[in-house]
Amino acid sequence: MKASTLAIALTFAGAAQADARGFACPDAWIENRMPGIAAPGRASAPRDYFVVGGARRAIRPGERALARRRCGLAPRIVR
Repeated sequence: MKASTLAIALTFAGAAQADARGFACPDAWIENRMPGIAAPGRASAPRDYFVVGGARRAIRPGERALARRRCGLAPRIVR
């Protein structure tokens, strides 16, 4: 295998591992169950999010499981 191909393969493998290792536990996990009206033809906003350092942050794929497993968090339900 050429050195450049090997470097690219290792970069992608390292990026996948870095996502799991680089996950920092959020301060809170909020699940919004407040009733709302969605505009016709528009997708509704995500119903759950993390709070990190006092700011709202969208949840990326796979982070819900990491928050449960590594941080012991469960969503706090807001009604």
